[in-house]
Amino acid sequence: MRRRTIIIVLSLVILTPLISIGILVMLVKADVFGKLPSEAELKAIETVEASQVYTSDNKLIGSYFIENRSITDSLSQHLVEALIATEDVRFFEHDGVDKRSLLRVIFKTILLGDRSSGGGSTISQQLIKNLYPRNYHGFLSMPVAKIKEAMVASDLEELYSKKEILWLYLNTVPFGEDVMGIEMAARRYFNKASVELKQEEAATLIGMLKGPNLYHPVRNPKRAESRRNVVLHQMMKYEFIAEAKYDSLSAIPLQTDYQPSGRHTGIATHLREQARLWLNDWCSKSYKSDGTAYNLYTDGLKIKLSIDSKAQLAMEKAINANIISLQKRLESEWSGKEPWLNNSFLSTKIKSTKQYKILKQQGKSEEEITRLLSRKQNMQIWKQGIRVDSNMSVIDSLIWREKKLHAAGVSLDPKSGAILAWVGGEDFSQTPFDYVLAKRQVGSLFKPIVYLNAIRNGASTCDFYSAEQRVFEEYDNWSPSNGKPDSSFYSVWGALANSLNTVSAQLAIDYGLKSIINLADTLGFEGDLPLNPTIALGSASSTPLNMANLYSSFVNGGKRLKPFFIAEIRDAQDQVLFKHQTVSQDLGLHSDNLADLNRMLMLVTDSGTASSLRYRYNIQSEIGSKTGTSQNNADAWFLAMQQSMVSCFWVGANNPRIHFRYTRTGQGAAVALPVYANYYQELRQDNYWRTQLNQPIANKSNVFDCPEKADKQPGFGLFDKISDWFKNDKDSTESDDSTGIFKKIKDWFNKD
Repeated sequence: MRRRTIIIVLSLVILTPLISIGILVMLVKADVFGKLPSEAELKAIETVEASQVYTSDNKLIGSYFIENRSITDSLSQHLVEALIATEDVRFFEHDGVDKRSLLRVIFKTILLGDRSSGGGSTISQQLIKNLYPRNYHGFLSMPVAKIKEAMVASDLEELYSKKEILWLYLNTVPFGEDVMGIEMAARRYFNKASVELKQEEAATLIGMLKGPNLYHPVRNPKRAESRRNVVLHQMMKYEFIAEAKYDSLSAIPLQTDYQPSGRHTGIATHLREQARLWLNDWCSKSYKSDGTAYNLYTDGLKIKLSIDSKAQLAMEKAINANIISLQKRLESEWSGKEPWLNNSFLSTKIKSTKQYKILKQQGKSEEEITRLLSRKQNMQIWKQGIRVDSNMSVIDSLIWREKKLHAAGVSLDPKSGAILAWVGGEDFSQTPFDYVLAKRQVGSLFKPIVYLNAIRNGASTCDFYSAEQRVFEEYDNWSPSNGKPDSSFYSVWGALANSLNTVSAQLAIDYGLKSIINLADTLGFEGDLPLNPTIALGSASSTPLNMANLYSSFVNGGKRLKPFFIAEIRDAQDQVLFKHQTVSQDLGLHSDNLADLNRMLMLVTDSGTASSLRYRYNIQSEIGSKTGTSQNNADAWFLAMQQSMVSCFWVGANNPRIHFRYTRTGQGAAVALPVYANYYQELRQDNYWRTQLNQPIANKSNVFDCPEKADKQPGFGLFDKISDWFKNDKDSTESDDSTGIFKKIKDWFNKD
């Protein structure tokens, strides 16, 4: 009797849970806990895939995503072996559900509540969990989820091969941060395609599946290495690798090649944001075969930008390096008289902050607000090219932002309009505003339009003008100057080379302000141009991108092109959806006029305000150029023009009240030109670009010769001799250019 009772009790203990599970299975099949995926849904499994962004030379530089996933078509054997050894050693033997593991789950995990006993999910079940997230059903959540996943996994195995299931799984599993799928994980942590992973690298990534953040190879390298070795041990245990191989691989120190990716990291962040806006608009108007619009964040588009990775990196390096020394120079010049600490200026800025407005709405007094905004707090700022932790108050942060110099640069291919490099600022996450598109006063960058207009209307490059300051009574006694008294005579080409304000103003008035405005419009100048002679000195405002494109017309035979940065778009199946087609507009400019202007701009480099490219930076290629400085040195510009590339650089602060104190140190030749020089020197290290940058400017006139007026050209012969001396005398490039006669002569050359 006692024995029978024991048997009955044990039977009830065993059968009751099994009956309960059986009831749950029927309820799940009846869709009581939510509808199960149909066969059609399982056949049409689609994974969300990030769109990837490439440079013109096929370098992957970023992606647009909701979940940062990239699909890989091929599977690495190292990955498959590591995955099976670690997650599902009987994968090729079961039909989606591992019966042995399932029994363990039922009795230990579900009945006894021992979660440490392991989940028992096969790779197929884990795939279902990734594709169809679990729902909450109270205390039944776990058993319902397990039953659902087992049932759907069995259906999945009938529709897909084992290899296809592995492919789907590895493309949907998360790897920490914003990374989904093995391909993005391989690129993020090891900077290579998944098929290129070494065995120990594959083991590292598979090890992350147990806890992507816990075993993050960059943040937690010791844990990640330990977990990697566990995976390698499993591979040895199940005879995927020999013991000797395990010993050698597990002894290798963990090494990663971490490549952060996203909207705010990597290269060309400002341009990628402009591309994102363009692509969103394109997607909304472009449709797939099923009639739905493309989605930039989920359809796995492959976007090729026009930029060249080497040019982009070189420009970013040049800007980040120069902005540090320029910032130090600015602060040193104003030491003790900082305009950003002016009470009225600072008070106005403080009152414009969000924090001030909130405190004011709360009824705080000015004294209380000042005290609260002066409290120090931890924050990150971008300083000297890197992010640094800083202890600042809101007011400190405001002062830091106001006094900060910014720099932008853009390079175009003048033959096609392709944007080759684009730097909108130092750091997108700190300053998302794009200075490549910022309208600033262009200064002397506008003067070539004035000179081209004069040449088109009959002026000769050998016409001579006095540089003496004069008063234009008909224009409210306007009296432009060159910065210092000069009563000498200059030829038209000499006046542009030396960027003389007085001669530029005279040419503008002599040959018509309206015709200058009409020519500027024809060339595509994007800025308001008042009927006022100050336009001759660059009082109008435009963007670095617009100025680079405008100058491109000078070297491409007078054609106007629309700059572009999206070169091509392909779908996830590699079918071309969009390809840029260059369309040019002939502006009707006479080739002889353009040839004269190009020679004049080359003389700016050879013997004018940009001659430091020759004597200081030893750049000897044919370059047409123009320096530019706006009023009070608020904007410093430099534009370089070659047959293969036109580049424009700008440096300045947000507020024009923050500027260099002295023209000598704040003009375009002293501030923006060095950025270009470093960019050029860096780019020349590449064999392809060295060839491109050595191309001569095709459309240029012969060397100017004005012998009958040579006596009126001050220092006409001496000027050339000194210039040649600077170019040929090697010691001069090593001289200290901050003292003595060298500085005086250089300042004379560089007056803008």
